[in-house]
Amino acid sequence: MKHYVIRSFETLLVAFLLTLTAQPLPAQENGTAAQSLEENASQAEAPNAADVSLSRQDVDETVDRFTMRVMEFHSEISEQVENEYKRLQKAIENRYDKDVKKLEGEERLDIELAIAKFEKFIARYPSEKLYTPDVMFRLAELYYIVDKEKFDRNSQALWAVYEKELQRFDEGQISTEPVQPHADFSRSIELYNRIATVFPDYRYIDAVYYLLAYAYKQHNNLPKVRESFENLIALRPDSKYIAEAYLYIGNAYFDEMMYEPALAAYQKAANFKDSRFYDGILYKLASTYYITNRFGEAVRAFADVCDFSEEKYKKEGRHSYFRQESLDYIAFCYSQGAEYWSEVGVNGLSNFF
Repeated sequence: MKHYVIRSFETLLVAFLLTLTAQPLPAQENGTAAQSLEENASQAEAPNAADVSLSRQDVDETVDRFTMRVMEFHSEISEQVENEYKRLQKAIENRYDKDVKKLEGEERLDIELAIAKFEKFIARYPSEKLYTPDVMFRLAELYYIVDKEKFDRNSQALWAVYEKELQRFDEGQISTEPVQPHADFSRSIELYNRIATVFPDYRYIDAVYYLLAYAYKQHNNLPKVRESFENLIALRPDSKYIAEAYLYIGNAYFDEMMYEPALAAYQKAANFKDSRFYDGILYKLASTYYITNRFGEAVRAFADVCDFSEEKYKKEGRHSYFRQESLDYIAFCYSQGAEYWSEVGVNGLSNFF
């Protein structure tokens, strides 16, 4: 976080050079600190382009920091994988808790001042191609951190209200099911959409659409999740995020029980065997076959997960998270009634293996 703020202020130095004739910001509560910061920035030596511009590593770190694997295991059909999803989500929360704590004191003031300066720069140079999209990209992350911190401060009360309303819904006292509370990332969403609209050729447009989809996912706007990833694929078919894009498109369909388009997306994702999520892709593919009663295809896909797990164990000394669940579901497939699948029973299992 501290490194990020420092990098943000490097970009601000360029903003200052371009806005020397601009009017000063309105007075803030901590006017002395703000004035000192502006004086220091205006007196600093201008950085070169390498210091200011976002690198691919900066962008990839932002994507990882935002998402890690939070969407990979969403709405799995097995308890073990759901528990793993919760564990990973908790790891994300713990990681952001550290960022939240750093919002106190000087760093919080730094972020607020950075946001104000970024906003001022964007307002003055809304379509400046050299720096504006990078500034927008950085500002969107700052918005995300601040808005998440705001939600976290009030989350306990919001969840308490939600639980009460959910109980009323379950008891038939209200007709509309309450929506789970979540942080409002509208500011980040608006900025990512502006980058995509004003700078469609932005060199990191794939990461923009990835993070836009992620923000929409937090709002549970699944159609927009799919649309964002589809735009990523259309604009940057060679992006490093292509496999994940197909995976998350599949997840967004799966969560709405639209299994045929989910299956099509998973099948495309499965073509990327070098993906870091390949075992998860195979598992979701197999799960979709299973839930649509295509047990032969499901068994083959679950077996592929097990084969992948064995190779992973040889290389890394550990199995895939999905190995045991895949073995269990292979057994479930062969325990179906004969009216669902002709290969049921021990004979069918023996014939396959």
